[in-house]
Amino acid sequence: MPTPLKVEWIKTDSDCPPHAQLTHIGGKAGEIDWEHALPLAIQYLEQNTFLYYATMGGQTLRFEIERTSNGNKYLKLTAVKEGQDFLLMLPVRNESVSLNAFVTPPR
Repeated sequence: MPTPLKVEWIKTDSDCPPHAQLTHIGGKAGEIDWEHALPLAIQYLEQNTFLYYATMGGQTLRFEIERTSNGNKYLKLTAVKEGQDFLLMLPVRNESVSLNAFVTPPR
């Protein structure tokens, strides 16, 4: 059973197209700050290690893996309105998490 992690912020690269702007997701698990690079977050979702979610407008939205037309994987939130990507509406954080850069799920 995956460990749920609430995503509270993202890191982006504005030089990339919208679906490729996301580079990291992060948040807090109790007192621990965590940050996962996009490839690691996708791997954790595929392996059912973590279940990432965010809350917006009173809704709990899950992260899902999607593919571009050329097969590249990226993350998106379950609810996307026409022309709006809620994922890119999360707060952007520029500094790195210096301690506890990832959360290891309980065994």
